[in-house]
Amino acid sequence: MDIETAATIPALFLAGETDETAGVEDSKALWRRGRALGAPWTFGIEPETPHRSPEKQIQAHKIAIPWVNAVFRQRLGTNAEPQPVTDHSGWLADLQDGCINSYPSFAGGIREASWLPDETTAHGWRFVTGFSP
Repeated sequence: MDIETAATIPALFLAGETDETAGVEDSKALWRRGRALGAPWTFGIEPETPHRSPEKQIQAHKIAIPWVNAVFRQRLGTNAEPQPVTDHSGWLADLQDGCINSYPSFAGGIREASWLPDETTAHGWRFVTGFSP
C-alpha cells in the first residue's frame, strides 16, 4: 500500500474490543501510520464488541453516517468543487481519555489523536467508543 497516497483520503476505522477475527492491533497500527503523516483518519475501539455484531453495527451508525455526511460536505464545499480534506479541518479526540475538541483548541498530541470531521461526529465517536452515555 502506498501510505502517502492513502493518507490523503479520509478513513474511518472502528475496531471491536473483543474481535477475535480481525482484532484491534492491525487497524490501529495502520491508523497510526496514516496519522503520523497527518491523514484525516478516525480510529475508535468499540467496547465489548466482537466481530460482526449486529447490535453494535447499528450502534456504530451514531458515527458512521454523520462521518460520511461531514466528509462529503468538506470535500464538496459550497460550490461542489472537490476540495482536499485535511486533518486541521475538523475535530480531534484523545484515545486515552475521550476528550474531544476542535483542531485549533485541542490540547493533546495532534498526531496521536483521532481525527473527526466535525463536532457531530466527535460526539458520535464518544458514544460509540464508550466515553459518553
